Amino acid sequence: MTPTFRNVLLTLTTFCVAGLIQPALAVDCSLVTEDSEISNLPVDLLPLSVGSKSGWVLPLDQLKPLRGDEESQKIVGLINQTLSSAGKSFAFVMPPPRVLEIPTEVIVEAEQYLNFSPDTLTSMRENYDSLVNGFSSYGVVTPNLAEWFASTPNTFFKADHHWTVDGSYLAAEATWDELWSAGVRRFPNSNNILFAPTGTETSVNEGSYGKLLRDFCDQNIPMEEYIYPTVDVISSPDEDTTAEDLLFGDVELDQFGVLLLGTSYSAPSSNLQFEQALSMWLQADVVNIAIGGGQLTSSSEVLISDSSLLEKADLVIWEAPPSNFQTDAHEFRQVAASLISYCHNPAEVDLGLILPTGEKSDWIGLPDKTTVVQLHIPDISAGIVRIHTEYEDATSNYFDILKMGRVQASENSPYWRTFIGNLTEDGTITTPARIKVEIMNSSEDHTVGVYGCKLLDEE
Repeated sequence: MTPTFRNVLLTLTTFCVAGLIQPALAVDCSLVTEDSEISNLPVDLLPLSVGSKSGWVLPLDQLKPLRGDEESQKIVGLINQTLSSAGKSFAFVMPPPRVLEIPTEVIVEAEQYLNFSPDTLTSMRENYDSLVNGFSSYGVVTPNLAEWFASTPNTFFKADHHWTVDGSYLAAEATWDELWSAGVRRFPNSNNILFAPTGTETSVNEGSYGKLLRDFCDQNIPMEEYIYPTVDVISSPDEDTTAEDLLFGDVELDQFGVLLLGTSYSAPSSNLQFEQALSMWLQADVVNIAIGGGQLTSSSEVLISDSSLLEKADLVIWEAPPSNFQTDAHEFRQVAASLISYCHNPAEVDLGLILPTGEKSDWIGLPDKTTVVQLHIPDISAGIVRIHTEYEDATSNYFDILKMGRVQASENSPYWRTFIGNLTEDGTITTPARIKVEIMNSSEDHTVGVYGCKLLDEE
């Protein structure tokens, strides 16, 4: 029998549920069984709803409250302050929650299947706005992309969690606009080189949710085709070419360098064109070190192996989805460590520390003003290393360093780095007097080198 209403509800049971809520599509869906291989199955996406007519896929996890705390905001404020002291500008770009951009009729259709209230969306928008305001309160350029996306269709894919090319170009425009308000004013002038569209290409997005449904539930979720402009440097335009022909007019290539950190929203492998959109709006070359599938931290690992990328940058943009924020600020600390310190001349604290299996080190004293700890662990490329800290006032804490093994071998570094200072209300950094090092879930002994680094303006 063909159902009159096509809506699939996936659960963590062994099949796609049919008959629990009618009408629904009855389909066997062996997602999780004793014999199934689920190592690559994103079960955290479940349950999810598929729109009967629209094809929009809505996972329940996208309705969870966004996380973020004041410590994370302070740390991003410290990044902004430190880069500003070094003569650089900084912007923090948060892709808005996809669920805010899904058409209303899709949300209404999904309510009965995912058991949520429309008030959830109101709370999520307020939550996102609060995060934007929080980071902005520390002087950080933080465009409110939810405002920009609210009246624009097609900013997210139907069966994927990423923004579309339309969304990435709108995000780039919003970033440019917010930077302009902050005094970073990139604008065409009368010279002969510019970044502009030179043609178009067509690509297909299979969709993170669509792939799940096709592979595990035998659902015919269509892939989404999209067209994007190719953006290149145009030098020496013809004399007859007008500014209107070139979209932005001709501009001077003034060696204004932009460094982009981020996730799969920005990664070249995703081909969602945020890098190209930024180069067009900012009229500048963008060095893109964003890495997909690596949480917030992976792209910052590239800076450990090549700090010159940061040294050459006039503007640093960090794209970070709030859906990736954790309940603590450990990942923010890890990224901050590579943006507030080059670690060019680190203090050699202990170059022969032996860590037996499953044990912490003894307490290790640190030089004054050590704000960043750098560890040399050449035989581990992924995992978690925990730094236990103790301060002069006898308070203590711990900070995790996460490596997910997503960095290419040529850019991978044997060093692990994190920011270990405590930030007071007035922005003062209190540094620990000593630390302990612990390699989590290790089954081997390791030899670790321990170094201490200072802020950019103190090196």
